[in-house]
Amino acid sequence: MNVFKTSKSLLACAIMTTLVGCGDDYSPTERTTNSAPTSNGDLTLNMNETDLLKFETVHLLDGVVDTDGDYVRVLNLRTDATDLIGIGNENVNITVNTEEMAPHLDSGQNKVVVYEYDLSDGIDTISRKLTINVAGYDEAPVFDDILLGYAETDGDSITVDLAQGITDADGEEIVLEAISEVANPNNAASVANNVVTINVGAFKDTIKGGDQVVFEYKYQVKDHNHSLERTARININGVSTEPEAPTGLTAYSADISTTDSVMSVDLSVGPYAIDYNGDAITVDYSTITPTNGAPAIKFDKSYGNNLVVDPIDFARHLANVNDTASYTYMYEMRDAGGLASNHTFTLNVTKKAQTGLLTGGGFESASAADDGWAVESIEGVTAESTLDANAWEGDRHFAVTSTGSRVKLTKPFVVESMSSYYVENIGRNVGNEFGGYKVFVTKPDGDNVITEAAYRYANAQAAPEMNAAAFSTGMNDDATRTLTLDLIHNSQIDAVNVYRYSSDAGNNLVANLADGSHDFETGTIGGWSAGEITTDPAEVISGTSSLKVKTGLHTLTLPSGTVKNGKKYLILLDIKVLATATPIPTILTLADKADTTVTVDGATATRAQNYNRHVEERHFAVGEQFKIQQIVDLDAFNTNVTDWAQRDVVIKYNPMHWGNPNSRYAIDNVRVIEVE
Repeated sequence: MNVFKTSKSLLACAIMTTLVGCGDDYSPTERTTNSAPTSNGDLTLNMNETDLLKFETVHLLDGVVDTDGDYVRVLNLRTDATDLIGIGNENVNITVNTEEMAPHLDSGQNKVVVYEYDLSDGIDTISRKLTINVAGYDEAPVFDDILLGYAETDGDSITVDLAQGITDADGEEIVLEAISEVANPNNAASVANNVVTINVGAFKDTIKGGDQVVFEYKYQVKDHNHSLERTARININGVSTEPEAPTGLTAYSADISTTDSVMSVDLSVGPYAIDYNGDAITVDYSTITPTNGAPAIKFDKSYGNNLVVDPIDFARHLANVNDTASYTYMYEMRDAGGLASNHTFTLNVTKKAQTGLLTGGGFESASAADDGWAVESIEGVTAESTLDANAWEGDRHFAVTSTGSRVKLTKPFVVESMSSYYVENIGRNVGNEFGGYKVFVTKPDGDNVITEAAYRYANAQAAPEMNAAAFSTGMNDDATRTLTLDLIHNSQIDAVNVYRYSSDAGNNLVANLADGSHDFETGTIGGWSAGEITTDPAEVISGTSSLKVKTGLHTLTLPSGTVKNGKKYLILLDIKVLATATPIPTILTLADKADTTVTVDGATATRAQNYNRHVEERHFAVGEQFKIQQIVDLDAFNTNVTDWAQRDVVIKYNPMHWGNPNSRYAIDNVRVIEVE
């Protein structure tokens, strides 16, 4: 929608002079010669209204260098543009918000704003430009057809708004036109002001249980540039006087691919179910049972009467990309009187290759900023992407080599509701003293840490290691998250990306053990080599029991066939600190049960992973609860073992004490999940 407006306040803000790095009394040290600031050229930002990432920030000093070490100021920021809606000026940052522009740009229209400004070191000045180009897109109205069911006992008059459920991302006015009757039995319905009113009292005495009276309308949904047809169908159902269980009408079926978004559907209403007594229907998704060899997915994100399907739950059950399968499940419905009946739904699934949510995580550009990372030097020398023959991915990695240095890298990415993700990365230490890094995922305000992982390396630990940090999103949580990598000296990081994974309990390979080794609700330690059950509410993490452990090695046997070559696995544990606040260095990996020196880690050499020197170190107080996680690639570091599927394996969990032998922890919700 092209509604042209101007923002005088933003325009006034944009032309203000902005000083950076010094006060008004700043003057460079007197010298006989001076080198003017230099830049890597003019700046350009290209965005599209349809981009997933709706907000971008341009730092006006990006790529600016002063070889004399003088502070550089931005002066005389100016633009001739009058339409600055969606553009802001915050010190030396120009922000662009395409959501604010969306109502004012149509398809084929481009919004171009050019800023000019000067860069001064107090003696010499150079000029620079920033060009912002946003391509518009006119969104069509979005809606589903209306399909509603009512019992004759719901009231003598039923009203339905034909405009319900229509959204327009551009915020345009919606108009309904050409409303026509398809079915209006006995002329019992009328339409006024886009609302259908059905006089149920006029015919309810003529219908009985199992009868259905159908009213249907077709009409056009229009914004300023689109006209789309919509159908509204309203079913009035007769009520039986004899008690009956809910009746299944149409079995739900959907075609999905494993990379699709999470979806939900209410199976208690038409066209899927009806109760001819007019009773409310309850769907019990805990009764879902696979049929004909379908995988034992629990669909445990379902809530109320809503079946929630996360397509990635099926990825590991299809061998190759583009493989397809049809899976049918049975479930139970009940009415208020407890009468129950079984019904089915079917999912036709196609496997698609998963791609990461990040770009630039391989640090292949000359600078991390060129790969889209915001770089902040906290202490010491600013680090950069570095050419290195030992880089894990491509030719470069990000390295912090100067003693005493600390650097933060941040990058936003977009997530979807009710989904689970893990941050994968390769790290190592190359100095002669301790090094390490932390991984944080936060909401946009930066204050709400969703997940974190901290890795500390011993001296000269040159072997690279694969690490992970896992997190999930809630309902109505389509949003942006921020990934932060906080590195100290001697650390290198590479191959950073974010992937979705299945958190469904049916895909937890430990839950397949019948002894309760994953949640300890059997009241025993299951197959764990050490520990004791606690039922103390102050110590239990979830349910009624958790496993209480000391420092030292604990193992859990997984039978042969659990893990296979060519796969990656995510291991997760919930942990609570019970005694002695500590830094908690923890080893978490897989090994051969018969010979625990045979691990997925391989030898301690370049491109080899050795968890005996790897720890995730976290600082927590007594009573605090957290999650620890590790990503295991069976073939990346140990190419000598090609028969993992024929071996019994153990999870090696080793919380070390580092001077605190009296440390005690509870663990629970043990998960091993195939992610690739």
